[in-house]
Amino acid sequence: GVELVSETAPGREGNLHDWARWARYAAGERIRAARRADWIAVAHTGSDLAETIIYRLAASPGARPLLAMRARNGPVIRPLLALSRSETRDAVLSAGLEFVDDPSNDDPAFARALIRNQVLPVLAGINPAATRNIGATQAELIEDDRLLEEQAARLLDDCLALPGTGPASGVSRSPAMLASVLEGADPALRRRAIRMFAERSLDRPVPVPRELSDRILRLGREPEGGQVDIGGGAAAVIESGRISVSGEPGPSPDATGSERGPAGAVPLAIPGSAEWGDWTVRTEELGRPAGGPVSAREPSAPGQALVDRDALGRDVRVRGWHPGDRIRPLGMRGSKTLQDLFTDRGVPRSDRRTLPVVLADDEVVWVAGVALSDRFRIRPQTAHVVKITAAPNQDPERARIQSGRGPDPDA
Repeated sequence: GVELVSETAPGREGNLHDWARWARYAAGERIRAARRADWIAVAHTGSDLAETIIYRLAASPGARPLLAMRARNGPVIRPLLALSRSETRDAVLSAGLEFVDDPSNDDPAFARALIRNQVLPVLAGINPAATRNIGATQAELIEDDRLLEEQAARLLDDCLALPGTGPASGVSRSPAMLASVLEGADPALRRRAIRMFAERSLDRPVPVPRELSDRILRLGREPEGGQVDIGGGAAAVIESGRISVSGEPGPSPDATGSERGPAGAVPLAIPGSAEWGDWTVRTEELGRPAGGPVSAREPSAPGQALVDRDALGRDVRVRGWHPGDRIRPLGMRGSKTLQDLFTDRGVPRSDRRTLPVVLADDEVVWVAGVALSDRFRIRPQTAHVVKITAAPNQDPERARIQSGRGPDPDA
């Protein structure tokens, strides 16, 4: 015979059906792990599947909610989906076994009971194969979903603004999507790409209906951007055409309209390195470049700068942007405030206070990934060159997004 294992469920919390579902699956997983079994077989029938799809059509927008209750999801398998409830009952009774009904299935207080006892009989009156047709339709939706998910994953790879793209490209802390790349994609794919990105950022399922996707892209076209609530206390943050996801309410700007970053300055040795906030800034002495004079516009690149060692002096430090900071950008005659520079170069507001600023005797030398001061550039008479690099320390969020890992949306 088959061993029967019974457990007492913990105290009920919240929705009765959701709590009961969680209790069953949790018990099944404990037993599977203890027995070192491969599968947890559950007795959902095609009728249960039809009820679920009809309920979700009424309760939730979009196609994704219709993909639940698959024949296999991880260790959970549903071998009875090809049979209706009545067919399953007949098979059980013909084998001389007892078929057990859950009395709550007939309680009209539950929406699923209304669908089971009122909606499905009406559909069966229209077409006796209604339940089977609903299951066949879901099977096609699952096949279509696999293809669309693959295409959306490629789109997400194309529009990720990870190090090397966009304003402050070499040093932006937050993984983001480029709205301009999404704009050219099919609506079905860009909606899925936004959802994938949000789920990888938050490590949980995130519904992204059409209205939400359209609003995010609309803000992506506007210079000032904005925030869109995506549920669960999270938000899509749109700045300068970049879409990122925050698991908390947006930061409160200070009087200058910028977000606060790590406080204090740290010394930077030459050669040597300094940790500031979530960054590592390094210096390396290169000597005199071979091959003659170096162009004034050549030394600075995203994440690195080449500067005149003698111009730096001895007091070199790293800190964040302060109100009133000014710089004479490479090749320009006059100076401008860093706030104006950030605006001109489209640096997202949330990144501005987090970018390392290298100073020599309190004068701005380099804003990582944004601008090098013309006064510290390499000149024909430069005798010694220093290479400065800034790199964000790897974090779990970025690693998860780059690797493509995310939650199981069908759990």
